[in-house]
Amino acid sequence: LMIGRKGSGKSAYLNFFRTRFLAAGIPVLLLKPEDLDLNAFEKDDAMGEMVKKAKTCIQGCIADELGKQLGTFLTAKHEATLSSFLVASGAKPKDFIQKLRTVLTEVAKAATSIDFEKISNSLQSITPSLLREAIYQNVGVSGKVLYVMLDDTDQVALPTDPNHLNRIWAFILAARSILGECHEIRIIISLRLEVWIRLQRDNAGQRDQVDHFRGLIYELNPSEEHVRAIVMKRLELAKADAERKALLPKLDTVGGDLFLPFFEKTGVTIPTSKTNRFTSWGDLIIKRSRERPRDAIQFVAMLINAAIKCKHAKISQEVVADTLRRYSSERVDDISKEVESECPQLKEVIRSFANLSLDRDAFKASADCIMNHLVRLPGRMGIFLLGKSL
Repeated sequence: LMIGRKGSGKSAYLNFFRTRFLAAGIPVLLLKPEDLDLNAFEKDDAMGEMVKKAKTCIQGCIADELGKQLGTFLTAKHEATLSSFLVASGAKPKDFIQKLRTVLTEVAKAATSIDFEKISNSLQSITPSLLREAIYQNVGVSGKVLYVMLDDTDQVALPTDPNHLNRIWAFILAARSILGECHEIRIIISLRLEVWIRLQRDNAGQRDQVDHFRGLIYELNPSEEHVRAIVMKRLELAKADAERKALLPKLDTVGGDLFLPFFEKTGVTIPTSKTNRFTSWGDLIIKRSRERPRDAIQFVAMLINAAIKCKHAKISQEVVADTLRRYSSERVDDISKEVESECPQLKEVIRSFANLSLDRDAFKASADCIMNHLVRLPGRMGIFLLGKSL
């Protein structure tokens, strides 16, 4: 299970994983909610029935993807095996996994023939030996491996509806069942952090299953430095692309400042700052990313669109104020929706900080200042946290 907040890079991670492994000849199937046929699920299904339906759903999707990528993974002599399997994809569930196992044994890549050097060349700080060790620890008993990735798994249901949380559990448990029956498969499931928290808290659901998966969880939790590295890499690629297309003259960035080809000067005066506080473009973007790569990229995109609308050659001070207000308002709306079940009043709590007298400078407050403000809030408005009134 790969757990992460919205915008933390889960889908980007899986797509990168898929691209690099396919280039090395390792079979990878990336499944999305829209690929899954959910019509069989009924509102009142018992948990066992839901797991059975989820299992059939995943198996059918794997079969379809194998069919689409026939020439990628299988040689001509295996076509007959796969064709007969796909024709029989409507078989009863008990027969289905047996037929699937036969095909997957053909499709799976022998670990001994993987080009680890080819994969690790595109990864920072990952050597071929580390990659080889990680994959060898996860190959099936036959020494072969095939990766199946289920992205945005929370979208198979309505996470805000308690009755739908069991459907998400059904897909997680179905994946575990498939792993037990077909040792060549390795499944990676991505799930939003707030949905995983709800699954753990759901009194009417399968929260007793949580301890079975704790050792299988990888939390994707980017730091500010990770976000900065992503932004800088994108700027580097954008600069190289613009130079290649003769949109930019070739220039040496001063002190390694990759912002200069696209941004005016080296920074910006923060709007509404009473002290005319100056900050670099990098800090303006990174500090407002909430440690989420997607937010940083979207903020830059909004600045670009604003500069184009104003017919500016570069992003400048003039477009920052209005863009920052819109960006901040959208982020408040986003996080309020994310945790609506946990704290329905979060938007009002955030907006209350607009009137707070900060004790550090125009944009910073001490922990005591923030704590005193939060302690007073329940007396001014009704606030519920995890179903309990504060």
